[in-house]
Amino acid sequence: MIDSGSARNAPAEAMHGFIVLDGTPPPGILQRGREQVRRYGGRAAFGEVASAEPAAPSTDGDPRFAVTLADGRSVSARRVLVATGPPDNTGRGFASGMAGTTEVPGVWVAGNATDLAAQVGASAAVGARISRVPATADTDAALTAAQGETPAL
Repeated sequence: MIDSGSARNAPAEAMHGFIVLDGTPPPGILQRGREQVRRYGGRAAFGEVASAEPAAPSTDGDPRFAVTLADGRSVSARRVLVATGPPDNTGRGFASGMAGTTEVPGVWVAGNATDLAAQVGASAAVGARISRVPATADTDAALTAAQGETPAL
């Protein structure tokens, strides 16, 4: 994990609408994230990414990436998760699928780095499928009531 240390939400007193951690100050969220990365075997380094390029895959074909930091350091990575984004109001983002997948194997995006319009549309589609069951049940109950029958519970 490459962390620039300059969180976009640093001026905020607390995170809101963040399930389970609502009201947690942004530095607390960052600390928890860093701890989780380490717990899963990842490493954390402070810096800014200047570039990330595909590198030769491992012997078993697993993708690899060469990441160059702004200060000239280089690191290799098995996976890349872009979890930041362009400044607000630029209207740019990486094309991504439902789980943040991209067209590049081993590269995912999250948060403001995604194509937010596509994420909203995809989420709405999932919500529509989920909402179909209660809507169907409500419609069936309304039709039954309109026919003067007792709806099944």
